[in-house]
Amino acid sequence: MPARRPSGKAARAAIVVTIVAVIMNMVLDLGSSGFYATFGVFILLVLSDFGGPLKTRFLAYLVTGAVGLVLITLGALAATSLAATLIVTAVVAFALGYVLVLRGYVNAAYLSLLLPYIVSVTTPQKLDTLPTALGAYAAGTVVAAVTAVALWPSRPSSRLSQALGTAVAAAADLVAASPALDPTSSRSRVEARMKDLVAADEAVHKIFDGDLEREGIVSARERALVRVIDDVGRLRFSLGWTTDEADGATSADADLLRATHRTLAHCGSALRGEEALGGQEVRDLYEARDRHIAGLPESADELLAAGRPGELVQTVNTAFRYRVTSFIAAMLARHAFLALGHRAPDSDGAGTVDPVRAEMSRIDAVSAPLHLLRANLTFRSPWFRRAVQIALAVTVAVGVIHELHLTTGFWVVLGIVASLQLTAIRSRKSALSVAVGTAAGFAICAALVYLVGHNMLLLICLLPVVAFLTVWVPRGKLAVPVKQAGYTVWFVLLVSLSHHDLTLQVDESRIIDVGTGLVVSLLVTAVLWPRGVASRVREVLDSSVRATAGFFAATYSYFASAMTAEDEAAVSAAAQHAVAGRDRATEAYDLAISQGGSAEEDAAHWMVVNNAVDHAFFAGSMVRGLAAYGLAPAPDAEVARELESAARRAADEFAESINGSLDRPTGAPPAGSSHDALSAGIGETIAGWASGPAEVSFEIPPSTFSMSRGHAAISLLWAQDWLTYFRWMAVHSQPARADDPPAQEARPVR
Repeated sequence: MPARRPSGKAARAAIVVTIVAVIMNMVLDLGSSGFYATFGVFILLVLSDFGGPLKTRFLAYLVTGAVGLVLITLGALAATSLAATLIVTAVVAFALGYVLVLRGYVNAAYLSLLLPYIVSVTTPQKLDTLPTALGAYAAGTVVAAVTAVALWPSRPSSRLSQALGTAVAAAADLVAASPALDPTSSRSRVEARMKDLVAADEAVHKIFDGDLEREGIVSARERALVRVIDDVGRLRFSLGWTTDEADGATSADADLLRATHRTLAHCGSALRGEEALGGQEVRDLYEARDRHIAGLPESADELLAAGRPGELVQTVNTAFRYRVTSFIAAMLARHAFLALGHRAPDSDGAGTVDPVRAEMSRIDAVSAPLHLLRANLTFRSPWFRRAVQIALAVTVAVGVIHELHLTTGFWVVLGIVASLQLTAIRSRKSALSVAVGTAAGFAICAALVYLVGHNMLLLICLLPVVAFLTVWVPRGKLAVPVKQAGYTVWFVLLVSLSHHDLTLQVDESRIIDVGTGLVVSLLVTAVLWPRGVASRVREVLDSSVRATAGFFAATYSYFASAMTAEDEAAVSAAAQHAVAGRDRATEAYDLAISQGGSAEEDAAHWMVVNNAVDHAFFAGSMVRGLAAYGLAPAPDAEVARELESAARRAADEFAESINGSLDRPTGAPPAGSSHDALSAGIGETIAGWASGPAEVSFEIPPSTFSMSRGHAAISLLWAQDWLTYFRWMAVHSQPARADDPPAQEARPVR
């Protein structure tokens, strides 16, 4: 469905910008200081586009305006010296370019922050006039903020939220088709539901991946919406693993699945806007998980006491599979609540056994904005390099402005921003579009000079018409040249209004300024990004895969340890290393996809690898979280060593096979001697506890531990289950090769 034209945005920009321009220039006649009010309204209403609830949107305008005041002051102070100008410009441009990695509100505010600084630093003025300029800009900010939420505020239906709702509903349908809930369900029905989920998840990624203007992680609402995407991917994988073998669910498992289904169905409808979001279904899921885990150790004790360790193994392994799905569903529900502007239901109540919220908070914490910024603060990160590219281009441009004494320097920067791309080829194409649009605007202005002349009344009447069409018309392939033509005419009219005369001299200056910006952007891109980001994606992904594999292996070392402060510090360091690598890989992938070209051919491969990293990190996080359930450390030293060794081998195999260094297997991991021996060893250990005391006591220097034999059995089985999950994921989330049979190509989990 084609996007609706922004009629409301165009109308308010046309009306309000014109009114402010007339008041500042024709009524108050504030000159250059008054220009800041018009300029502030223009950039905030036209170049910024904040979404979300009206209250959040209003605050976003005010915060952007407040930061703009700081940057204007900084620019005015730096303009007193060329050296200070260049140094401060480099720092400001780099900082603004670097935080774009956060997307969302930061991306929407980018030009509204950069341009006020450029105007200030390239338009020297006496410092005693600075307070008047700041006051005018502050007034313009308030006018823009009030206008944006009072006059035709856009209430866009998020395509991403709609697509996520469809994917979550598909997951709910797949859960409902489980034989554990519907004994009449057939394998073909389950496979059909899985295909629906796969298609819905891929539709989400088509909207999300490679979109540099998508929702970000600055606000809690957008951050939660982005996290729902990860939850859907994990859910897709978990459900594929759960339905991969025959079901052997108990009544407790079925009860947990019913609660999972209700929660997912409710969240799917809410994300699509079909119903209000309440908290009872989520609380029911928490309670079902509490009952499930509360009864499991007791059942394990009873089965061991009855001498039925084989039945215990089957019961615990099956319960584990459904608990994984229920945990992901609980995470998704929590994020859906936050994404829709509600408080997530509190899961901490009297008698709570399952520490769900603690695990969720720890997993969520690794995706905080500061983590993402810290992860990309290295020259290995394409986002860091892009920020350097922006800083270099803008700094060179500002230096040229000073040397050539250009009068409207911010148009140089607009020329840079409009044409600065990630590859030299795309920069040339973008620069051509900008140049064509500017020339077309110049031709229109020439006609207006001839037709309008010195008729200021007619000029004022033309101003809202041009403003409305500039915002409303651009769409599709001609958006860039049409916007440039519109901005050219609009700007000439605004400046002419301040001069009380319509003249082509202003437009000639703009031609020179934009041309300067285009040349600078082309030169900088040719030096820094001749081939774009795609060439670096492989290297970044490789580093991410190996760091995550290392973290997964480290969690089993932690499981086998006494869990001292030193042990916790070691696994935390591995987690931080993995998170940094994962974040760099995700951002490199997105930048590469956004540049198009040959990167689009590799997009599916990169997405599979990138999501395999996320699944592996999730598995490692859950192994690390076994202690929260009282299921760690490992209650048997010999089995712990075998688990640790098996995890290291699996992690190495994962890293090598995902990166393509080894031939990729085409089916399940070989049931080789090591894995079979591990299963047999765990089975023998658990069977030995059947004839022993009710409490299992063990020592891991320097500490002594004790847990019930039921808990001990669950501890070893779930540690093995996460290893099995990891091995299964390593196979089914590997990139498809051209010579693979069709059936295998359909298997990757993204």
